[in-house]
Amino acid sequence: MLSNRRGLGFFLLVTISALWFSDADSAVWVSPFSQVDQCRWSLPVGQFLGYSNTERAESVRGCGGITIHIEGEITQDDASNFSKLVHWSDELYKHGKGGLPYVYLGSKGGSVFAAINIAKAIRTSASMRGAGSTTVKVDGCYSACVIVLAGSYRRSVFGPVGI
Repeated sequence: MLSNRRGLGFFLLVTISALWFSDADSAVWVSPFSQVDQCRWSLPVGQFLGYSNTERAESVRGCGGITIHIEGEITQDDASNFSKLVHWSDELYKHGKGGLPYVYLGSKGGSVFAAINIAKAIRTSASMRGAGSTTVKVDGCYSACVIVLAGSYRRSVFGPVGI
């Protein structure tokens, strides 16, 4: 019962935060891998990183890890936040607590330098190397987004890819 209350509390916190503080300019979003009731949320990565390590770990516990969605224009802020998120995920992975990142791409591009930094973060990530994967969604991956795809270990493509 207590864990349900904790899950409900986090769900309400995330829902209210997403509605009130939504960062529409962010291209990188985080959501749990599973779609069970307590795992149905999505946040801009900057907002997710604003929570404490304990709150983040609690939010993904029982959800099978995290998914990272890159949609919209890729910026240097997105690359910085992506690197921080992958580092946090690697810490969970090294301690056997999940955190395996799955990256979903649906971007028309953006900063080439930011995309290179995201690709480097993927390449140096223990969790991405161990069990992560990158998937192009049906809306496609274009321009700088292709650099992120090229930097990935395991790739699945379900939409167009182009430069």
